[in-house]
Amino acid sequence: MCMTETYFIKYQELYSHTGMRWLNVDCSELHVLGWQENCTNWIEWSRGFHPSTARLARKLWQENRMVIHSCYSQIPTVNIWQGFDKLLAYTSKTVAQIPPTHHYVCMNFTMRPHRAYLIERLAVEQVFELGRISWGDREPPMDAGILNQLELKRQKKYRCEAPWIEEDDEEQWQLPPVHDMPSPPMSVWADTAFNLVTETHHNKEGSIVTEKIWQPMWHARPVLCNGPVNVHQHLIDNGYRLMEDIDYSFDSIRDERARVERLAQQVAKLCKRFSPEQIVKRNREVSLHNQRRIYQQVLEEGMPWAVTAPGHCSPGAAGMREHLIGVWHAIRNSRR
Repeated sequence: MCMTETYFIKYQELYSHTGMRWLNVDCSELHVLGWQENCTNWIEWSRGFHPSTARLARKLWQENRMVIHSCYSQIPTVNIWQGFDKLLAYTSKTVAQIPPTHHYVCMNFTMRPHRAYLIERLAVEQVFELGRISWGDREPPMDAGILNQLELKRQKKYRCEAPWIEEDDEEQWQLPPVHDMPSPPMSVWADTAFNLVTETHHNKEGSIVTEKIWQPMWHARPVLCNGPVNVHQHLIDNGYRLMEDIDYSFDSIRDERARVERLAQQVAKLCKRFSPEQIVKRNREVSLHNQRRIYQQVLEEGMPWAVTAPGHCSPGAAGMREHLIGVWHAIRNSRR
């Protein structure tokens, strides 16, 4: 193969046997779409690859013939495009505008410590039952002693819901597999006033915002985030507005558990002061502003070179590029 040619491969394909085919080429550049954001070095990134795949990938990387594209990375040589997750978060579905009966929705699929601790603190603050909370298991991820005390004191069975994965033909922009990027559970969202988002990262440096934040913004829904330090300030810096009636001083607290505790206190104050319908009304202007802003930002940023450039694509890369281009045009043509 010619040294002047460019190749594209989807990151997940490097775990498969066919990934070798795209590494074992005499190409000028190999572009990898996607990256495990948790990785801080090459060894972590290639863990799980076949040893031969890892060696070839490392060789291309050392020779500056491999370029990695992702929404976030702590490795400075990775090309960052935050718009990637904005496009993945877009959906053709709509949330019904009905009076909600619950204050918040808190979706948790992958079990992480900061998510478990938030759920525990919501129970301690006595607002567990005011929300719709999903967890990888039906039993709540809180300390048994705390759970027993809650049940003894209030005669209440605290229980999470199973993760909501809606698989149907209504969604036009679902990038498979569905469990990696499920579209929003519309019936659950319609029953709640705001999204209490538990971001992927909680203790990483830098402002890490994923599709979990962007999904509710596409639907003009209020958002509050259990995320890294200053995640809300990051949103402000990018032209977004924050939910009303919240003291955001917790956002800059560096101690992870203290930050979660203060966030849970703010959720409790909000939920005890206002009804779900009042929260929706008080945040309508903010939500509509954020929806307009995400549309504006995506269209102004346009599509990056890695999505539109000519070159040879693996099946995964071809599918991802086609999907992202289709979503971008759907957003451009949308009349929301």
